[in-house]
Order: sequence, then structure tokens, then C-alpha cells
Amino acid sequence: MWEVIAFIIGGLIVAFFPSGGGDFLNTQKRKKNNDEMEQRIREKFKNGSGNSKEELQNWWDKYH
Repeated sequence: MWEVIAFIIGGLIVAFFPSGGGDFLNTQKRKKNNDEMEQRIREKFKNGSGNSKEELQNWWDKYH
């Protein structure tokens, strides 16, 4: 009995969400946010660590 009910509920879920919910993960807003985040990361690490040479030298002098 429970197997039949579970089968029916599963069929309804697949009928309403054929991609398994993947459509919700690939929305335009999510793609836009991912693109913006990737651009910020690329910009930050464009020159290695994103810090100036003087900042890196000061860090090195302070901790080594």
C-alpha cells in the first residue's frame, strides 16, 4: 500500500520537476551572481595575490 502511494507521489514530483530541481539552480539571477563573483575573483587575483609588492614585503618583514 505504501509503495503505491510513494510511487504516485514520486510520479507527481517528476511530472512537475522533470529536471530534478535543476531548473531552479540555473536561473538568470544565479547565473548573473556567479558571473559577477567570478569577475571579482579574476580582478582580485589578476596580479597574483592582489596585494602590492610593498604590502607583501611588509608582511614578509613582519612575520619572518
